[in-house]
Amino acid sequence: MKKKGLIIIFLSLNLFPFSENTKICAQNLVPNGSFENVTSLPVGGGEIYKAQNWSAAEGSPDLYSSYSTPSFNGYDATIPSNCAGFQYPRSGYNYAGIATYVHLTGDPFGPFRELIQVKLTDSLKKNHCYLLKSFWVLSNLSDKISSPIGALLTNNSFFIGDTITTLVPQIIQDTTLFYSDTLNWQLFSSTYIAKGGERFLTLGNFRRYNPILLNINPDLSTAGFCIGGGLWTGGISYMYLDDVSFYETYAPVANDTTVCYGEETNLGFDENVSQVTYTWQPTAGLSCVNCPNPKVTVTNTTTYTLTTKFCNTISTDSVKVTMKYCPNKNIPNVFSPNYDGVNDVWQAVIPKGSTNINCNIYNRWGLNVYSLNAQPPITNAIWDGHTTSGQECSEGIYFYTLTFNDSEGTLQQFKGSVSLFR
Repeated sequence: MKKKGLIIIFLSLNLFPFSENTKICAQNLVPNGSFENVTSLPVGGGEIYKAQNWSAAEGSPDLYSSYSTPSFNGYDATIPSNCAGFQYPRSGYNYAGIATYVHLTGDPFGPFRELIQVKLTDSLKKNHCYLLKSFWVLSNLSDKISSPIGALLTNNSFFIGDTITTLVPQIIQDTTLFYSDTLNWQLFSSTYIAKGGERFLTLGNFRRYNPILLNINPDLSTAGFCIGGGLWTGGISYMYLDDVSFYETYAPVANDTTVCYGEETNLGFDENVSQVTYTWQPTAGLSCVNCPNPKVTVTNTTTYTLTTKFCNTISTDSVKVTMKYCPNKNIPNVFSPNYDGVNDVWQAVIPKGSTNINCNIYNRWGLNVYSLNAQPPITNAIWDGHTTSGQECSEGIYFYTLTFNDSEGTLQQFKGSVSLFR
């Protein structure tokens, strides 16, 4: 970060806050979004240009690397400790940093800030919906928090010089939110409907002269914060940036899956994106029907459809959950009928809708000791450790055969052993 004097006017639009876990089903249009690819290691301040595809749109944003070494002049670009504070990367080994607000004593130009820019891998498509995600954390040496963070999409790149410039970011942070956490990375995310042709993404504070400031630690208003000379009498707000992504979006569902009878599975992804409505069909057995990731206990094969309304568009997708009867999960191999209330019976769970349930238990000599022939509403084959005539069976290994017709009429046949302990 290096001092620059500028006179700029800023405007802003609305924000749409989103969850960190939003599932995206497309290619990230931000190349080098975690700043891992570099032309050379940073050795001082203002070296964002060493991160491939990234550049300064105003001021001189910084690049930090876990592989950098301390510099002789104190402008350390190292991780986790550097001239702007102390922080570990959210992922990988590198991250960027920008001043969102700086005010020096006696500065004739007033407050200044920095903007960081990246060229997307492709131009945006008109009226298509995109989702921006980026992660920020406040430097622990900041004495103020500056709000709001914004994002600007443009067709061409730019660098702000000493001219009056009006910037209108299409995406802007909720002005009631402040990224005050100096330990944990915070998500800034929003949807955007493209006008068509946008190719450059610029991030930072777009309100140079009228940011919303929150004092957090006035004792930190001292010189030496990556810039020599002067006191931060007006204060400084400095943010680290990592893991930037920009995707075209649509309805997310899980992949088709096969699940054992009676087990639980998820149908979508943990995302819960604001301003997106979710509707699942059919609804029977779902833990929720208007959420992104309902759970269901699988009792039959079902195809579920998700309809989402997102960015003024409606999308649908489906996921098929195939039920499978799993003997190793649905039929136990040990029980102890000692009347202690724990594991007192052997119980083979039969899928709902099954018919012609037949179960036979044999001792080690092949003698049938117990038989069950049942129809619905009986749904489980249960043996309490007694013979069919009611005599108590001794400890040992027994063998079972189990057959039934499932809900589709298919004959299912299983056999195995079970150990009886008293």
